[in-house]
Amino acid sequence: MRRSPALLLVLVLAALAAPSAQAGAQPALQWRVCPPGTPAVRGTTIRCTFIAVPVDRAVPTGLALRIRISRAVRNGAPPIDPERTLLILSGGPGQSGWWTPMSAFRRDVVPAGWTVVGVDQRGTGLSGLRCPSLQGQSLSDIRVPAAGTIEACGALLGPARAHYRTADTLDDLEAVRVALGITRWGAVWGTSYGSYVASRYARAYPASVRAAVLHSVVPARTNVDPLQARNLRAIGPAIARMCAAGDCRSGRTLAEARRLAARLATSRPRLAVLPGWGGRGRVRIDDVAYADAWISGSVTGDILDLPAATRSALAGDLLPLARAVARSRYGVLPATDYSWGLHMATLC
Repeated sequence: MRRSPALLLVLVLAALAAPSAQAGAQPALQWRVCPPGTPAVRGTTIRCTFIAVPVDRAVPTGLALRIRISRAVRNGAPPIDPERTLLILSGGPGQSGWWTPMSAFRRDVVPAGWTVVGVDQRGTGLSGLRCPSLQGQSLSDIRVPAAGTIEACGALLGPARAHYRTADTLDDLEAVRVALGITRWGAVWGTSYGSYVASRYARAYPASVRAAVLHSVVPARTNVDPLQARNLRAIGPAIARMCAAGDCRSGRTLAEARRLAARLATSRPRLAVLPGWGGRGRVRIDDVAYADAWISGSVTGDILDLPAATRSALAGDLLPLARAVARSRYGVLPATDYSWGLHMATLC
């Protein structure tokens, strides 16, 4: 039911007058211009701020993390509308998220009058966990890190690594809501791992979420299969659906994909060079990279290019496949963009 402006004013005044367990815990938010390189969308304004949260909530006066928050609105709209605020949660775990509001406006998926909020989940962005042993590798969700590098990261992080669980992130999101003065989020949108966080948050704080939008869903359950066997089994039906809407024959595409995967699994990794890609242009192609391309391509849409790229690779031309693999790989990124230390600390 939509509330009248008068009733909203009464509720806001009552909330301001009521005592809060977190009163005084956060200073007044200071919204500033976001960092250089912030994506721009015409007719839209984005501003950034921070809140501090304890690393270990059992020791609230101990070490703290700075959580970056962004807020984007169409020009002329009110900065925060309590019932029309969309929180976007990025994936990973490990991906920064402060930039996501502008991505939503660029895709024109934001209803009129809504404010969009992005947040760097703990251990990402400016608080990104830095593990050089992991960060220097070109990893993905299914590529196994080099032997000993996860253990080296754990030793570097020390006991604090126990405080980067999804459950800790849920409490941070609630702290963000309180700091923004929002009664409840109009909607929480999560993609990939962000969908897992969104559904877990809605369960942990049901009064704080009006609706949830889940994209590329990771089910909110424990004991998630690290080998993603269910995802791999879904590739065949996904190819059949894709081919039904296009110009490829699913049976032929599946047979060709199996042939290429078998060839890549039994041969030495190939190194392809992409013209014009600079340092990112050297692409390692093996069976794991090929599986990565199918899985990530189902999210990005690059899966549409893979049947033709597979056919070309079987004929000896690796360039189309190299391009698809390059788009599917996270590559060697700074921890502020994608923290593999946080990724491992959360999953392990």
